[in-house]
Amino acid sequence: MSITSYATLSTGEQMANPHLYRSTEQQIKAAHRKLAQRKRGNHRRSRAKRELTRLYRKVRHRRQDFLHQASRRLVN
Repeated sequence: MSITSYATLSTGEQMANPHLYRSTEQQIKAAHRKLAQRKRGNHRRSRAKRELTRLYRKVRHRRQDFLHQASRRLVN
């Protein structure tokens, strides 16, 4: 279950929910598994941690971009 529309305007127009996390969910799961398989203190673990951080940052930036575009569209 998820939200079908992100927002409904006073005109009745609905903004679609982009499901930004769902598009990278499989990659994040794989990165978590890879991190769990690495030994602590290992340089490969730090590399896997960096990859996981990159994926979460990517989702965060996509969410911020969506909010910025939606607000600009409403203001314009």
